[in-house]
Amino acid sequence: MACQCLRKIKGKWLSFCKYNKQRIMRSPRYLLTQRVRLFLEQGRDLNMPVGEAERIRKFLRWNLVGVFNDPFVHLYNFRGYNVLRDREKDLWFVYTPEGKKLYFKRGMSRKEAVRTYRSLEEEQDLHSPHYYFFDGLTLSENSVVADIGVAEGNFGLKIVDRVKELYLFECDAGWIEALEATFEPWKDKVHIVNRFVSDTTSSDTVRLDDFSEIKVFPTS
Repeated sequence: MACQCLRKIKGKWLSFCKYNKQRIMRSPRYLLTQRVRLFLEQGRDLNMPVGEAERIRKFLRWNLVGVFNDPFVHLYNFRGYNVLRDREKDLWFVYTPEGKKLYFKRGMSRKEAVRTYRSLEEEQDLHSPHYYFFDGLTLSENSVVADIGVAEGNFGLKIVDRVKELYLFECDAGWIEALEATFEPWKDKVHIVNRFVSDTTSSDTVRLDDFSEIKVFPTS
C-alpha cells in the first residue's frame, strides 16, 4: 500500500515537473534566452571584455535571461529584507547598511518594496555593470552632485554625508514624496528638482548647461 502511494506521488511530481518544463520552454523569456545564447555562440565581435561573452553564455545554459546575467545574482534570490512601516508618514522604508532610512513611494505593497530593494542591492553589487562607485569617482566635502532620474535616491543616500550639495532630479510625484522623507535629515543641502533634464530649459525641463542657475528653480 505504501509503495503504491509513493508511486502515485512520484507520478504526480514527474507530471508537475514535465508540465512546468513545457510551460517555461514556451515562455517568451525562455525563447529570448535561446536567441541570446545563439547570438553569443556566433562569435561576432561583441566589443566585450575578454571572457565575458563566454561567461554569460555559460550562465544562460541553466538560467533564464535577466537584467544581469552573472552568478552574483543568486546571492539575492532568497535574501530577506526587513521592510518597516512609518506610521506617521504612512510609507514603507528599510534601513540601509549605513543605517539610513530609504523610503518607498506611496501605494507600494510591502512585497513590492521588498522586490524593489532587492533589485537595488543586486544592481549595486560590486560585480554589477551598473555599479555606481566606479574607479575614478572621487567625492569631497566641496563636491556638488547632480543625480538625474533618481527614483528612490539610493545613490544619493549613500553619498549625502560626503558632499557639499546634492541635486536630485525626479518628476515622478510618488518618488518625490518618498525622497522628501528619505532626505529630511539633510534638507539643508539636498535639493529635489521636479524637472526633466532636456536640451531646453522651460517650466518643466532644464538643460544641464544651465545647472549653475538651478537655484532659481523651485526645489525642496
